[in-house]
Amino acid sequence: MRPINSGRSRLSRANRAVFSSIFVAGHKGMVGSAICRRLAREAGARVIARTRQELDLENAAAVLEFFESERPEAVVFAAARVGGIHANRTFPVEFLTENLQAQLATINAAYRTGVKRFLFLGSTCIYPRLAQQPIGEDQLLTSPLEPTNEAYALAKICGLKLCSYYRQEYGVVYHSAHQLCTSCHFVNRHRISQRVVYLFLTSLSSVPSNQDIARNRHNRIESLLVSRHIVRLINGH
Repeated sequence: MRPINSGRSRLSRANRAVFSSIFVAGHKGMVGSAICRRLAREAGARVIARTRQELDLENAAAVLEFFESERPEAVVFAAARVGGIHANRTFPVEFLTENLQAQLATINAAYRTGVKRFLFLGSTCIYPRLAQQPIGEDQLLTSPLEPTNEAYALAKICGLKLCSYYRQEYGVVYHSAHQLCTSCHFVNRHRISQRVVYLFLTSLSSVPSNQDIARNRHNRIESLLVSRHIVRLINGH
């Protein structure tokens, strides 16, 4: 699949992505496709995408070869094997191993080829089954997970922890976003996800003003949630 052509930006040049190329893993999914559309429209960067047939993320050698060839400067990891309760109960081995392999291959290849920024998209299922509401990040790994999707949740936890360890050990800007939607209405969730990704890739030290990101009442609510999370991501927390 050819890189997605970036359209004319509606934002000022100062707010465009500081990266010339961005690889979006999982671009066929609901969140990944929304991210691609927004980046192509507004970020002013070359958005790189591959189908599963073109690049098997579980194949570490193939992933490393891809990174060495394409040399993306930033990565948004939205790829995952997902499914409902029945699928998670029936195929826990596949949900754990396939997601783990894809995450390990991509994060490691990114570091080995000098990717400057990596954003790993997690899931709220990583939190305990009986987590207090609203969910705080300090509740991670404090009590048992929901059994019906435990394998998937464990894989996601490993991915976000690996990003954290790379950041801790090597000082790279590798982060995870996994508590974006616990305080908002369902219809806003994926819009918030793509906004966080966009701000993460276009901001180095500040968050755009409300005039930049709030278009209506829902977006003003969104901007408050996003500003808090993106500042933490940029500052390395």
